Amino acid sequence: MFNITSSFNKTIYNNWCISLTSSVYLYGHLIPGIALFIFGLTFNLIALYYFATSRNFRRSAYSYYFSAIAVVDFVRLTVWCLFFLLDFKIFKLNFRTFECPSQLFIESVASSISAWLAVSLTVERCLVIYKPLQTLTDTRGKRALRLIFCVVLASCFVNSLILQPGFYVKR
Repeated sequence: MFNITSSFNKTIYNNWCISLTSSVYLYGHLIPGIALFIFGLTFNLIALYYFATSRNFRRSAYSYYFSAIAVVDFVRLTVWCLFFLLDFKIFKLNFRTFECPSQLFIESVASSISAWLAVSLTVERCLVIYKPLQTLTDTRGKRALRLIFCVVLASCFVNSLILQPGFYVKR
C-alpha cells in the first residue's frame, strides 16, 4: 500500500514495507542462517566422529550413508558461510565470471546429493525390512558405497548445466 502525497511539484512515496524490511532480513534471514551454520557445523562434526568410532555403526551401510550426508552438508554450510562473508565484504575479492556459477553448482550438487542419499537410505531400509535374507549378504556396505558414488556422479552430471556458459546471466 502506498501513501502518495502531492504538493505542487513534489511527490513523496511512503512505502510502509521499507521500515520492516531490515528487521525481517535480520530476524528472518541472518540470525537463523548463522544459527543453522553454527549448529549444523557442530552436529555434523559430532556425527562424523560418532560414525567413525562407534562399534555398532563403524562398517555398516548406514554409517556410510550418514557420513556422506554429514560431509555433503558440511561442504554446503562452508560454501554458504564463505559467500555470506563475501556478501558483507569481510573478504575483499574481485568476482570473476566463474564464481557465481560455481557457487550455484556446489550448492545445487550438495543439496541434491543430500536429498538423494536420504532417499537411497530409505529405500535400502525398506529392502532390509521387505527382503531380509537377500540383503543380509551385503555385510560390509559395498552396495552403499557404490550407490553413494553413483549418486555423486549423477548429481554432478545433472547439475553441470549450471556451469554452461550463458546459463547464469548477471541481472
